[in-house]
Amino acid sequence: MMKKLALASIVCLLGAGSALAGPSVYLTRVSGYYSGTGGEFQLTPNQDLKNITIENDPYSSFCLEISEQVSVGAWYDVAVATEALHGGTNYKGTGPLGGDLLDPMTAYLYTQFRSGTLAGYDYDPSGDRAISAGALQDVIWYIEDEAAKSWADGDGSLQDQFYSAAVQAGWTDIGNVRVLNLYAAGHVGEAGYFKQDQLTMVVPAPGAALLGSLGLGVAGWFRRRKML
Repeated sequence: MMKKLALASIVCLLGAGSALAGPSVYLTRVSGYYSGTGGEFQLTPNQDLKNITIENDPYSSFCLEISEQVSVGAWYDVAVATEALHGGTNYKGTGPLGGDLLDPMTAYLYTQFRSGTLAGYDYDPSGDRAISAGALQDVIWYIEDEAAKSWADGDGSLQDQFYSAAVQAGWTDIGNVRVLNLYAAGHVGEAGYFKQDQLTMVVPAPGAALLGSLGLGVAGWFRRRKML
């Protein structure tokens, strides 16, 4: 009986530690991989975020909100969602959390980008990767209603190629792509601490995602209680 109580105490302590930590990412940018103020951003997930996404190593992402700020070289607490929250231009607020739902066209482009099969994208940082990154970021901002179209249909630009590919793909859902809602460290879910939202990929199998996020479910419960 005492052994069972001791084991239960250890599990509770581990659960409390997980709740205190929570998912987070280190955000930076690498020369040759980005253009202007947008992506590619390099994100490094902590263990809690690895548990609920496919991300194990530093990976490239793009931002969703053109007007929201983020500092390079910093850790941010994150929540995984299907919508951008609390920022950006032309904010619709139609998502279940009151944010802007991720567009399936953006999800398609990011899926192709991450698989290394986005036609026209130069993945060589010693080549035109920065130009490709700038073009893809332009298209994402346009799709997400954050910026005006910077190209003309059929002009042959990278932007036109990427956008046309997304239209032709005809996706009606977002697949395994999700939004990382970024917050200043220690302030996940708190108003006034919203940072630039990014893109990520999650585990395809719902069961695996559920098992991997078991500890984070407790953390999320504590956060929700705090926000009520």
